[in-house]
Amino acid sequence: MRKFFIVFSFILLSTITLSVSAQTYELHLDDKDSGRGQTKVSLPITVDTAKWSIVYIHVRKDTFLNQERTDFEMLQVGDTHRWYGGYGDFRLDSIQRVDPDKLTRMNHSECLKFMNEVKTVSEEMLISLQTDSLDFYDRVFLDSYRYAEPVPVFDWKLEDESCKVMGYTCFKATAHWRGRDWTAWYSDIPAPYGPWKFNGLPGLILRLEDSTGSHLFEAIETKNTPAPFGYPKKKYINITRIKFNSALKYYKENAADIIKKSNMIQSISSSSGSNKKKGKRCLFFVPIELE
Repeated sequence: MRKFFIVFSFILLSTITLSVSAQTYELHLDDKDSGRGQTKVSLPITVDTAKWSIVYIHVRKDTFLNQERTDFEMLQVGDTHRWYGGYGDFRLDSIQRVDPDKLTRMNHSECLKFMNEVKTVSEEMLISLQTDSLDFYDRVFLDSYRYAEPVPVFDWKLEDESCKVMGYTCFKATAHWRGRDWTAWYSDIPAPYGPWKFNGLPGLILRLEDSTGSHLFEAIETKNTPAPFGYPKKKYINITRIKFNSALKYYKENAADIIKKSNMIQSISSSSGSNKKKGKRCLFFVPIELE
């Protein structure tokens, strides 16, 4: 019964609210016969236009749950800012700019299917190239959070070893950062950026992995088509990086109890839940930052 409660809870959450980093979609399922409800769409607030972009594949391994997941993510670079988030979010923004009413015309099952195909990522960040400040956006359960920090500084050690990524000759660099040991492979593309918050090498990072095999980023495609980007238009709780990471960890480890206490599920009992050990994590969780 405990397992059923957890699965049912997250099916309910995904059905009631579809919230992604670039935009917010709320489905109000009042018409049970047609399944058609109201869809609210909010495009991000534009701050810059990408001159070029690069798509990364991000493979994460959760050894606790013995699960692996693959996401497609994207770095966009403009004149004053760079953005990093889900490639699915970029696709969604592009679709909505061309056809703003696309989701409104769908019933809730069509919308869920569409969102599953797009595969958005909840977290994203916007980095100022002028002030070296970073704004990070993500969700914990039903709440949207934002924190700011200076662009991280990495103590890279450059090495002579090389390899090929996307046809580019890349050189090896290593660094210990926030609890993990990282190996980066940077190209001669003159941009000191990379996936996620990683930066500071003589060229664009095309491959990045940590020593435990928990994270692997690898570039798979470049784009030169101009595209606007910015930050999500939502109501945020402002927080610090440390407090956000702590809140996310707590949620991932205690999701079933948090959902139950939220009163979203009122009539599901657990006949065997009392025999379960407290604190057993049920949600996929592989944090990049351990410190």
